[in-house]
Amino acid sequence: MSVPEAASLREGYDLRQDSPGFWTFRVNVSAERIPEAFRRLVARIPGPGSFALEIPTDSGTEAQLRTQPTDPFHCDVWYLDWLRPSDMLALFAEYEPLLLHDGFLRFGFGGQKAYDEVFVSAYKLFMLYATKPEPVAAALADLGFPRVPDLRTAATTFTPERPGVRLALTDLRPSLDDMLSSLRARGLYFAEHRADY
Repeated sequence: MSVPEAASLREGYDLRQDSPGFWTFRVNVSAERIPEAFRRLVARIPGPGSFALEIPTDSGTEAQLRTQPTDPFHCDVWYLDWLRPSDMLALFAEYEPLLLHDGFLRFGFGGQKAYDEVFVSAYKLFMLYATKPEPVAAALADLGFPRVPDLRTAATTFTPERPGVRLALTDLRPSLDDMLSSLRARGLYFAEHRADY
């Protein structure tokens, strides 16, 4: 991945209330701290939960979904349900290099009984969703992430002349195909094609 003006980005988070009782945190996490932050934030989510994985839709299917040049591109959304946080952490350890370094993979873990989720989105921006913001803010404070009034994320640095660049990993083992094959045997299922963002 490549982000213009990456040196101008700082760790921290912002917070917004989407609707009564539903909150979203956006968190900038330095690349070297992503594993620690993901593990700590997942461990605080009560299980059972679901692993979520988003990958780009293949070109053949994309050609059928996009009928106009202005239509959005799509991603394939996959889920693996009924995981304890410890199961999610074991899965993350198994596929950590791929999940962290493939620029096209987005992934997370969310509780199945509560609106509480950790999601690592494009350019590895963390998105945290919660019904009670205080415990999440406390976890972020424990990790050393300050609240930032005007959070500058990777996307805010992009211009037509200097876009961000994401790359797929093609020579890493286990590969994306290896991961999908293994996790499908454990219950991973395709949920939908979703408009990409």
